[in-house]
Amino acid sequence: MFYKTLTLCIGLLFMAQFTFAQILTPAKKNATLTQTATTNTSTKNYSSDVKAFGLKVVKNYFDQNCDDNYDLLANDFMSFESGQKFQKSAELKKMYCDDNPLRTDIQVSYQLYLENYAQTVMTQPQLEAKYPGISAKLGIKANDYFFDGATPVAAGATRLFRASDVASFLVRKIDGQWKMVAL
Repeated sequence: MFYKTLTLCIGLLFMAQFTFAQILTPAKKNATLTQTATTNTSTKNYSSDVKAFGLKVVKNYFDQNCDDNYDLLANDFMSFESGQKFQKSAELKKMYCDDNPLRTDIQVSYQLYLENYAQTVMTQPQLEAKYPGISAKLGIKANDYFFDGATPVAAGATRLFRASDVASFLVRKIDGQWKMVAL
């Protein structure tokens, strides 16, 4: 039973027909996001580091470098869709790496991704402002960041992923390294 549940949840990580934004209702329909530093002056804003980390994860999809992406997952992480928590294991890695998140019916490339998708980084306060209650629901901490690299730049932009949210994840610095803590 656990294996079936785990298989279903991992499948949802890459094959869900929902975007993160569809699951949660924004506080304001046209809320704008700013990339300002947090008001706590002792906390550095790592938005540019998180964007580079997020782009590395996405590039790994196109380079078929699952091993690196799996290493970028925290040892304990959760699914946005189900809220279920997972712990890294050999079986989980096999399921994660066996599932290709890219469309196979068209030619895809990292360059096409950069041309067709916007990348946004939100701090925990920005994410909470857009999706009230999200911090408590997902256990988001003050220095967590949300990387959204799954938003097409315009209507009609070429869709490159099989699921619309594979380039969106929550990032946290753990032992000095950025890790994905929720997908």
